[in-house]
Amino acid sequence: THAAGTHDAASLDENAVIVYSTGPTTAFGQALDLSDPSDNGLFVLNTSSLFDGNAYLPTFDADINTAGGITISFWAQGFPDTTWSPMIAKHGEGSEGFQVRRRRNETNAIFTVRGTEGADDPGANVGTNNAGSAQPRWVHYVATWDSLGNRRIYVDGVEDTAITLAGDTAQILMDDDGNELPAGPGNGDQFSLTFGMRDSSQPDVDGNPIADYNGFFDGLLDDIAIWNRAITPEEVATLSAAPLSLVLAGQAIDTDEDGLFDADEVDVHGTDPLLADTDGDGVDDGQEVAKSSDALNDNDFDGDGLLNSQETSGPANTAFVEGFIEDVPGSTNWCEADTDGDGLEDNFELITNGTDNIYITNPNLADTDGDGFTDGSEIKSATGSNPTDLTSTPSEWERSLCGYCQFDGDLSDSAFLSADGVMDGLETTPAYATGQFGQAIDLDKVNEQRVVITGNEDNFDAVGSDLTVSAWVQIEDFTQRFEAVIAKGEGTSWRLARRTSTDGLAFAAGTTSDVPLEEATSNQFPVNDGEWHHVLGVATNGTEYSLYVDGILVDTRTDITPNITDSINPVWIGGNPDTGGDGNGAFRTWSGSIDDVAVWKRALTPEEISELFTNTNSLEFLITNDVTPSPLPEGPVSIVSCGFDEEGNFDIEAEGLTPSRTYQLMSSILLDGTDLNGVGEPFTGGTTNIFTDENPPTEAEARTFYTIYDITE
Repeated sequence: THAAGTHDAASLDENAVIVYSTGPTTAFGQALDLSDPSDNGLFVLNTSSLFDGNAYLPTFDADINTAGGITISFWAQGFPDTTWSPMIAKHGEGSEGFQVRRRRNETNAIFTVRGTEGADDPGANVGTNNAGSAQPRWVHYVATWDSLGNRRIYVDGVEDTAITLAGDTAQILMDDDGNELPAGPGNGDQFSLTFGMRDSSQPDVDGNPIADYNGFFDGLLDDIAIWNRAITPEEVATLSAAPLSLVLAGQAIDTDEDGLFDADEVDVHGTDPLLADTDGDGVDDGQEVAKSSDALNDNDFDGDGLLNSQETSGPANTAFVEGFIEDVPGSTNWCEADTDGDGLEDNFELITNGTDNIYITNPNLADTDGDGFTDGSEIKSATGSNPTDLTSTPSEWERSLCGYCQFDGDLSDSAFLSADGVMDGLETTPAYATGQFGQAIDLDKVNEQRVVITGNEDNFDAVGSDLTVSAWVQIEDFTQRFEAVIAKGEGTSWRLARRTSTDGLAFAAGTTSDVPLEEATSNQFPVNDGEWHHVLGVATNGTEYSLYVDGILVDTRTDITPNITDSINPVWIGGNPDTGGDGNGAFRTWSGSIDDVAVWKRALTPEEISELFTNTNSLEFLITNDVTPSPLPEGPVSIVSCGFDEEGNFDIEAEGLTPSRTYQLMSSILLDGTDLNGVGEPFTGGTTNIFTDENPPTEAEARTFYTIYDITE
């Protein structure tokens, strides 16, 4: 508590006009608008010892340490667009002060508390629908710390467990003169409390202050409040729903407990403050307002052909499921057209529709018959299948296939799960180039182009299951670390990307570490030669994860077991959604072409992995023709012996051949093999064979190189 006017703020730029815009809701009034990127912010007067008038210095320093706690609460629209930039700060670097800021260049907010013993800078996920969005939403942040060792951050009223720290107790620090400093984060007395920037001012050699402000935030801030205690989760929940002024005045009243304050229901929304569900559609008014649905009328918000009431009420749904009532749950998701994420809208699953749909399937179960194939993939399969018959299945290649982009002139999903792509970046018109099969998406890194997969992102989380990610890639030039082929995020999500600054790639899924672990291993399998390469990552949940390049197993790791967790990010092809964007290529976008991208929520077999590379056709061909993968060799193909026989022929004896595959001896004079010619007849049907060149080179002729190729069609 403090007297009004004692903690007023001033603009860093004395000549700047302070702009105010609309706050989170009408109840908040106006907000501070720093969205014009002019390197401006506010500093609170009298909070720095370097400048005159520091009468209120203890409030945000000594008083915090004495009380053993701090809470920072505020609303923000937008997200810092530069690495480590703060929204609220009292320096927060070295061992001094605190700040709520962006973590690196990620879409995570962090609470940095200096002068404590706990580990620093965990990340709380804010979400890509705020960070980097052209129309960001308002987000409520609360950051708390107490001297008992608890540091937490809440996003929209919900504690993010990723940032909760244990043992984060106050640390005894010494100043340059050997004097003991107060224990805790309140040691930033030479820095002003700042909004939308960081104060890094320092005295010169004569003790005169040199002003230095950095890390400017381009966005809106509102309802900033700071306590010298850690407020409770219940208090956090209240603040996430109302401005502090209403809370203090006792006007934050929600009689019907629908998530809307009575005053807002009457004055803003026109809903009944005594009735949680004004229109009686089974959805509380607060939920409808949050989704921009019509809280006064029973409508079809998600556009799936069912009214909200029909989705939330069991009896209302029974009219659509004649003869199948007992097998279909009566409640579907009113704000998600495809509740179970199987590629079929809810109403489509509940009715027969001529040739488009002749089956009644479960809108709450992606795989109605439990055969391992989603209802959408069975109904729309190129080979045809019955989603209600366990014995009727499409091609094995479609089992657990959750996304497939061929990029043949469009960004559509060939896995039939409505996971079509949209182009994002500074240039949103897609360009296509000659691909490995047909066409490929051609991504321009200068414009940070990447394909964002639409539909239900949960389909790609693979929580508790296996995962396989496959793509053909052609790189123009590596210019940045970890440039991504396809990714759903960092941490325990998954990504297939360049291995740091090497010439090769790496895969991570449900882990925080790549396979291969060693950069030298990646360099042994380079892909930055302008040629097409097949890359594939496979993770077996809780067991191992591996990377394949051009059909060859690069490395497998079992020291860290993959365990993929839920991520709110959409899948990006040619970029990583967890890396943010600061205008300097921070999205880790790809420079080149990508083709025939597929994701399965299962681990492909070694035979399937080999077939994807060795077959000269796309995955679409394998699906349509239900191609059975060829068996792998029992062992490596090796040369047993070679030399001239009595007739002067040159014989090469090989073993480890696969009986079902065909092999051809080839010869070349040039070292690069561009003049390869077939020698003798192809061989099929055994594990060993002697390949013969009946016209080997003479001693006077150039040397000859021999290679045995698998030429199986």
